[in-house]
Amino acid sequence: MPTILFSAPYMLPFVERFRPILERHGVELILADVHERLEEADILKYAGQFDGTICGDDRYTPRALEACAPRLKIISKWGTGVDSIDAEACERRAHPECFHPACGGYRHGVYAGFRPPPTLDGSGRKKWRMGENPRQSPA
Repeated sequence: MPTILFSAPYMLPFVERFRPILERHGVELILADVHERLEEADILKYAGQFDGTICGDDRYTPRALEACAPRLKIISKWGTGVDSIDAEACERRAHPECFHPACGGYRHGVYAGFRPPPTLDGSGRKKWRMGENPRQSPA
């Protein structure tokens, strides 16, 4: 079961809105004890326990990224700006997709990490199953 470290302070008050959706998709949550941001030392306390994160301005330094490896696969930044995430350190990781500047929120980050991205066909219907998305090949 994939696990997400949920540390975006402006999203935390609404976590119960998202929890049923995530659980339905087999995603477990770790709710961080955060007020403004997780500093490197705070992230180190959670290292090795999560596969992805939905974060605010958390300090993902080279040391924090190394400690979270190899389990950490994706960092989804909630909000604007990514200067607190060391992009070069992410690119040096075995999974360079752990930093995805186009992922700016809940849906993008979770789906980029754990399931195929949603697409719309001509009818406006979302397609989620592998192989239905014409940009993906069946497994």
